[in-house]
Amino acid sequence: LLFRIGQLYEDKADYKKALVYYEESLKKQTNLNNRERMSECLRDMGVVYLKLGDYSKAIQYNEKEILILQELGDSVGVAETWGTKAIIYADQGKINEALHFNIKAKEVFESKGLIAQLAVVNFSIGNLYVENKDNQKALEYYIMSSNLFRSCNEYGGLALNLMNIGHVYLSQKNYQEAKAHYEES
Repeated sequence: LLFRIGQLYEDKADYKKALVYYEESLKKQTNLNNRERMSECLRDMGVVYLKLGDYSKAIQYNEKEILILQELGDSVGVAETWGTKAIIYADQGKINEALHFNIKAKEVFESKGLIAQLAVVNFSIGNLYVENKDNQKALEYYIMSSNLFRSCNEYGGLALNLMNIGHVYLSQKNYQEAKAHYEES
């Protein structure tokens, strides 16, 4: 209940109140030794600190969550948390660190055959390569992502991905390809 109230406040962008409820929920779950719920509290607290721009606390909670997920043997949860860590680093302009964690997540998703997660992480990697001004690598990851989004019928993600491919082609002054991808999106 405390956790859900925290989520309500987070949804309303009342982050200070959200943190109060997440902290209370974390204390309760710690007393109960409910590791899964503890990791959820830590995850959401880290996300709130990210939204507040407090990157050091966001990383701190992210790393605590990873430790618990590793103890639980939840490799997919760890990979998803690495994706969050990549966002934290990307928001700070630390693109190489963000790439590192997204690539680690991608390896886990590939090993588990998780198509939807692979589509998203490839999309994120493509975005990071755009930030690094490496359009060729960005296109490579966007194309992989498009194929994965198609294979799991995720048309919202596909549309955003095709739009980003169009942006890359536009930046290269390849107007015909840009137009084709914009229209397909």
